[in-house]
Amino acid sequence: MDTKSLADFVDGSSVRDLLRDMIREASVNPPGGESGCAEVVANKLRGLGLDVELVEKEQGRTNVVARLKGTRGSPVLLYNGHIDVVPAGNGWTRDPFGGEIVDGKLYGRGTADMKSGVASMVAAAEAIVKSGARLKGDLLITAVADEETGSEKGTRHLIERGLKADMAVVSEPTDLRVEIAHKGILWAEITTKGKGSHASRPHLGINAIDKMHTIITALKEIELLGWNPLFDVPQPVLSVTTISGGTKNNVIPDQCRIEIDRRILPSETPEFARKQIEDAIVRAKAKDPTINALFKVQEEWPPMEVNPDALIVQSLVKVVEARTGFRPKLFGKAAGTDAAWLVRDAKIPTVLYGPGDPRLSHTPDEHVALSKVEEAARVFAVVAGDILGVE
Repeated sequence: MDTKSLADFVDGSSVRDLLRDMIREASVNPPGGESGCAEVVANKLRGLGLDVELVEKEQGRTNVVARLKGTRGSPVLLYNGHIDVVPAGNGWTRDPFGGEIVDGKLYGRGTADMKSGVASMVAAAEAIVKSGARLKGDLLITAVADEETGSEKGTRHLIERGLKADMAVVSEPTDLRVEIAHKGILWAEITTKGKGSHASRPHLGINAIDKMHTIITALKEIELLGWNPLFDVPQPVLSVTTISGGTKNNVIPDQCRIEIDRRILPSETPEFARKQIEDAIVRAKAKDPTINALFKVQEEWPPMEVNPDALIVQSLVKVVEARTGFRPKLFGKAAGTDAAWLVRDAKIPTVLYGPGDPRLSHTPDEHVALSKVEEAARVFAVVAGDILGVE
């Protein structure tokens, strides 16, 4: 069988119904609880004849691990996507968990980020099964929990249990762009301690907000060097994103706290970014030895970049070019993804490709074009045939 013909077996109504059923299982994280959505995915894959296992590090935090076995068992191609979603929030004009379809778009929390990607991967497996093609290698599909809060109960747990593959695609929202890198993340907080006093006698206190101002100035002086043209924002970025301090307008504040978001290029490391902040605090204290500050890392997510000559990249580029008539440009993603753990910890070359529009991620009235979900499924089916081989 010509692997290109696998795309013809993608069933648009089937992938639409699957995605709608997934959206109606809220799986909001925090607090977590992906079991309902996981069962929807698992039941679909079981019905296709795949070997399916449900894996939980913690009750209710369910991961689906499914394998479409090939005749030779090698190579192994992994399709990975997360089924947890951020809270719906305010501002919706439609039910965030209703799965409403209007003008070819399916609405709901997680449609773009990224249940549509998971649905496309499952639909690709369905197309392969319905075609009657026999793959030589194994297609492994993981629909995982906990990506939105660090992946410890999701992809990272599966890696700890021995997840292995020769290459992978994570179906994050890329709007059908091929992305071979993403930035890392460092989230941290700094707290300054002062001494309260009546605001009419400020000299009797120590103003923690004033001390924080000196630290923020030092943070702004950090040299953020580096440039990567894969990214829409090609340089590293540091932002102070929250600030709180004081208790009342006539009391000198005895405490101030900020939070920091630092986006890390693949040429950097979280450790380097952390030291830059620590050094900035040291410089601030050199200017004002009375500063009493505590620095704490909240979360670190490593960056990722894969060689554009990697087989999975070249296969995806080839398939997309054949379907569109244009050779796709390679990009990088600003946000962190599970590809970081697959590349760093499991040593699996990984590329990002999915139907969701990243500009709609985490927004009110999040939606996805069903035509793009179907197209992603066609691409996934053909890539699987190309990589794994068909008898």
